[in-house]
Amino acid sequence: MSENQRLPARWRLLTRPGCKLCSELAESLEEAFGVEGYVLEWINVDSQDDLRERWGLVIPVLLDESNRPLSIARLDVRAVATA
Repeated sequence: MSENQRLPARWRLLTRPGCKLCSELAESLEEAFGVEGYVLEWINVDSQDDLRERWGLVIPVLLDESNRPLSIARLDVRAVATA
């Protein structure tokens, strides 16, 4: 891989079935960053007790690879772009 090529960012979207805000955040990601620059893993916040306890009341939550929050409820383009 050359110096100018970067691996796509890997983000995790904490969601639950039927979450309209979660779908909207994912659409905003695509609008802001296209579809090629990242890999998005959708995770049901209710699938793990620790996730549900920490984030269950504030979804959607976009986490980076280190599980640091980049956006909560709405997309924070600046925070995501600089992550």
